[in-house]
Formats: sequence, C-alpha cells, structure tokens
Amino acid sequence: MNSERKPIDPSDLIKIESIVNKLIEDKLGVCSQKAALSEAKRIKGLREVLGEASYDPVKVVAIGRHVEELLADPENNEWSSLSTEFCGGTHIANTGEAEAFVIISEEGVAKGIRRITAMTGQCALDAMNLEFLLGQEVYDAFEAEGSALEEKS
Repeated sequence: MNSERKPIDPSDLIKIESIVNKLIEDKLGVCSQKAALSEAKRIKGLREVLGEASYDPVKVVAIGRHVEELLADPENNEWSSLSTEFCGGTHIANTGEAEAFVIISEEGVAKGIRRITAMTGQCALDAMNLEFLLGQEVYDAFEAEGSALEEKS
C-alpha cells in the first residue's frame, strides 16, 4: 500500500512492524465480501490503491470485523482504525497465518508517494533470525579487544 509523502523515520518503521506483529499474534479474522462499489467507498477509513480500476461489485476485505458490519454503519469512526481495503490479491483466513512481518524497504515510488515493502511467513522469520545474528556479531565486535578484535575483522 502506498502511503506518506516523505521518508518514514526508522523508529516509525519499527513501530509499524511491532503493531503488525501484534495483530498477527492476535490471530484476527480476515473477512471478505462483495459489495456495490458506491456502498463500499462510503466505509470510513477504506484504503484503495489510487489509479487502479475497481470493479462493481468490488470485493472488500476487512481485518477483525465482518464486512457487513462496516457496510451497515459506514460512517462509524471506529472503522478508521481497521485495515479495510478493496481486494488486492491472495488472502488469509486469520492474521496468525502470516506468522511474522518484517519491513525490508521503504522508498519513494513517485513524487509524493512512498511505499513500504515487507515479508511474511518463513521469509520474515528467517530475516528476524539473521537480524539477531548480525546484531550479536556487531555487539561482539564492539566488545572485542586485542587479538580477539583482529579475529573479528
């Protein structure tokens, strides 16, 4: 999903990873339902990729709530805190199936448009393990002295 207009601070990227991994841990249901495009666009907080054509009816995907709840009360401010989007591809039945989430890049894709790219599943778990190992090597290098330091280089 494209977002933001300026580079995202690394501390905010860490917060984003943490929030998403908490949602994965919570194993929230992922619900989808077809709806009339005009009705779906009324859902507060709905995210859609700008410039992409939307079909009518459109498939709406929501995490943590049933789509019919959102359609029944589309102006509810609570919906802004949910992840609700038009269908963009393959889906999971609950967030726990994603296993883990790791951001691998944040970049500008066009003037004023930023994109975060992330991995899930085993690839994310492998990246987390590698991050830990690299962090340990950096720590060990800082702690090394004399001949031990030469061995590290």
